[in-house]
Amino acid sequence: MYKLSENTFNEKEINSVIKLISSSKPLSYSKNVLKLEKKIAKLHQRKYAIMVNSGSSANLLGIAALIYDNQFKLKKGDEVLVPAISWSTTYTPLIQLGLKLVFVDVEKETFNLDPNLVEKAISKKTKAIFCVNILGLCCNYSKLQKIALKNKLYIFEDNCESLGAKYNNIPSGKFGIFSSLSSYYSHHICTIEGGFLLTDNFRLYCNALSIRSHGWLREQPANSHIKSKKFSDFEKKFKFFLPGFNLRPTEINAVLGLEQLKKLNSFLKFRKENAKVVYDIFSESKNSYMQKYDNHSSFFGFSFILKNKLLNNRKKIINFLDANKIECRPIVSGNILNNPMLNFANYRKYGNFKNVNYIDQNGFMIGNRSRPFTKIEIKALKKLNKFINNI
Repeated sequence: MYKLSENTFNEKEINSVIKLISSSKPLSYSKNVLKLEKKIAKLHQRKYAIMVNSGSSANLLGIAALIYDNQFKLKKGDEVLVPAISWSTTYTPLIQLGLKLVFVDVEKETFNLDPNLVEKAISKKTKAIFCVNILGLCCNYSKLQKIALKNKLYIFEDNCESLGAKYNNIPSGKFGIFSSLSSYYSHHICTIEGGFLLTDNFRLYCNALSIRSHGWLREQPANSHIKSKKFSDFEKKFKFFLPGFNLRPTEINAVLGLEQLKKLNSFLKFRKENAKVVYDIFSESKNSYMQKYDNHSSFFGFSFILKNKLLNNRKKIINFLDANKIECRPIVSGNILNNPMLNFANYRKYGNFKNVNYIDQNGFMIGNRSRPFTKIEIKALKKLNKFINNI
């Protein structure tokens, strides 16, 4: 009756791939990737965008581009403040590159970083705040930017769930020394797999270009700080400057993205219209509440936090959802502190995480659509609301 996500491709995307594959043009990273990068940068009012194979890789690329350059003064053992709710790959690049995570609780209504706790959690070793825009809703950047400026901290922005959102009329993805974006299957636009690193910092951009492709020197802009004159053009193609990865996308991903980007405004329009339907249906719910409504959200999905008669009784709702074929999942990852991957991390915790724990134990989410709801989907939503409130 109600799926978490669905395919948004039609003949436009299919034909673009057929045309590409039928031609003699390269299928690996080439002109279509460059074209899409320019469009994504412009959309986010950024100078540079680098396409990679996932939003997860974009986070990894951004951290690596900073830590492998002494000018940014980010080194192993430095602290980065993070929310205790996000996807695993907000945290894993920090772990893999030797940084120390400092976990902070989130706001009960927005699920985003609590700025008041962020300021209290800062120590002499803190170098950055990793802001994550959860489920289409932006963080409180007015407060977080002031905190960062006052304490000389970087802001990193994980915008993987929030393409098209705005904060004070500024597009999400515009904040921070870098931001990341995802174009995975279930996200606002789909390139099958894919993501982007966004920045206005030319030095970071040059580093990231190298790290994306094995760490080599080729593809560097003419005035890049890592374009060494001591190597010939022949040698430069196979000289490796930084400890790189292979995070490149394909031309197939790019042509899909170019078609999807044409539909983005309509996708966002439908998501907002669907949000009004959902929030109206559940507006008088006695036993649950939803993430704070904001018309500038891009509404990745819809979250429900159980309360009153359903407090600590989520299993009853999950059983109902399963029986009625309504797909659901935890809110992002729930409390990330409950995951064994932290056995490999250097971290500390600030505070008691009462909001994260409440959301983790009593929350679930369902998907949104990039098209209008069907009658069957609206029926499923009303059925869920009736069940929640008749307990």
